[in-house]
Amino acid sequence: LVPRPLLMVNRSADPLIPVACADETARVLRAAYDAADAAERFEYLRLSEEGHGMGREETAAAYDWLRRWLLE
Repeated sequence: LVPRPLLMVNRSADPLIPVACADETARVLRAAYDAADAAERFEYLRLSEEGHGMGREETAAAYDWLRRWLLE
């Protein structure tokens, strides 16, 4: 996985993926990307919304991420 670009998105009130699990996963991934000197290739977006799915903010972040890494 490292150093491929990775955008991780989670909502703080996601009923399927507890935020504590997402935060810990992001912490481990951040350390791995940092160790590989690829910190700019990992982003963790944690939103304060409820539910599981892709809303406007997640979709916009995903499009921006894809534009950045696929069109560069």
